Amino acid sequence: MAPRYPERARFVMRPVATENWPHAQGVHTIVLQTQLLIIKRIVSNLNGVLRLRSDANGEETEIMMNDIMCLWKVGEGVYYPAED
Repeated sequence: MAPRYPERARFVMRPVATENWPHAQGVHTIVLQTQLLIIKRIVSNLNGVLRLRSDANGEETEIMMNDIMCLWKVGEGVYYPAED
């Protein structure tokens, strides 16, 4: 089965307004105050704590919303490489 986000695929990303961060769900690109960039699925968003999951291995982590510098929603794919 092909991966959900195959290598070299291209996706549309849209910025999420700060006032909408408490409602964010799904796959997002998150830039932390430390300049660290992560792409994870937001599976829980309660009381300023985001629980994130990796699609590849199911690993979960939590971050505080006040640690986020900006948030981008990963949307529809615009290019997928040919399957081998």
